[in-house]
Formats: sequence, structure tokens, C-alpha cells
Amino acid sequence: MEREFVAAQIDEWTEGSVCPKAPVIRMLGRAKEIKPQISAVLFEHAIRAADFSPESLSCLRDAPWKIPPEEYDVSIKIFYNASMMRKTLILGSKSKHQ
Repeated sequence: MEREFVAAQIDEWTEGSVCPKAPVIRMLGRAKEIKPQISAVLFEHAIRAADFSPESLSCLRDAPWKIPPEEYDVSIKIFYNASMMRKTLILGSKSKHQ
């Protein structure tokens, strides 16, 4: 079984219940892949991943914006805080398909 990241909205979490009622909002993808990990971090922190406007891009200094080769294989670990105070969580679920 493979793990997948999903975004879920907690609708109800009754006292004494181990799990909340939380419908899935969006499937983010396989947990072992980098794009779903990045999507999970962006979603968790409400960061829009839209393209920047030409005005925004014109403010950037001219620099070599490259990822060093030694960082390509680095995996991002995502942790989440499942406290009852949070309304939106990133949850890891198990996929039935591989």
C-alpha cells in the first residue's frame, strides 16, 4: 500500500471520538513524490502557487536561481499538527492502488 496526501476539512469532532468527520477536499498525490509534498506544504499554509505578475518579477535581482545538484535528492518531510484547534489539516491516507 502506498501513502497519499489528502486535504480534508474537519466538520465535526465529538468528545470521546478518536477520529473527526472530515470530508476530503482535494487529493494531493503520492506521499513519496516531491510535488505532492510541496502541494501539501503550500495548502497547509494557505500559500497560492499562482504565477507571479510581470511587476513582481521585475523586482527580483538578477541572480542564478538554480537548485544545487546536491539538493535534488533531498526529501521534504511534512509534519502536521492535529490539534482540535485547527480546522484544516493535511492528512496522510493509504491508497488501495499502487
